[in-house]
Amino acid sequence: MILKLCTDELDRITGKMPSGKKPDNMLAVEITGDCKQDAKDVLVKLSEVLSVLFKNALGEWPTMDTWETIFPTWLVDSFSPEMLPAEAEKWLEHWRTLPRNEQLIAEKEKGWSFSNWIEWFRPDDRQWYWWNGVAEDKNSVRITLITSESPFPHGALDYLLEIAGISSFKYSTDI
Repeated sequence: MILKLCTDELDRITGKMPSGKKPDNMLAVEITGDCKQDAKDVLVKLSEVLSVLFKNALGEWPTMDTWETIFPTWLVDSFSPEMLPAEAEKWLEHWRTLPRNEQLIAEKEKGWSFSNWIEWFRPDDRQWYWWNGVAEDKNSVRITLITSESPFPHGALDYLLEIAGISSFKYSTDI
């Protein structure tokens, strides 16, 4: 089932297949967002990244070096530097001493490393699938995902939405 969902997802993001009716066993999740730039340009950026991701995730998972060469530079350059194991352990030890609200702030300040971000897109681990994305007007988008459960992890997707140009967004399952 995952392979079929991923193959269809690639066809939808590249425009080869209309969204149509969602599978009965899946929930629709809508993301509405305001854009820092033209909404159509934001959707092009998302399509650029997700089509590369979906196409290359169907076979053997590429190496980090390969991923970094096939993704657009604007994405690859946006990530925080990779931490050495000792740095990561020190950061984690400090993070564990913080209250929950400060942990969230520390995570945001640390940012995503490329290797941490890309791991959340492995087909067997990702719990959402792209269904549709449209520009509602010049400055807002509506994106529909499908998932088998809600809530689901979407931090890596949130980062992509932000870096592609969506300044604020909200998730809704009431669609």
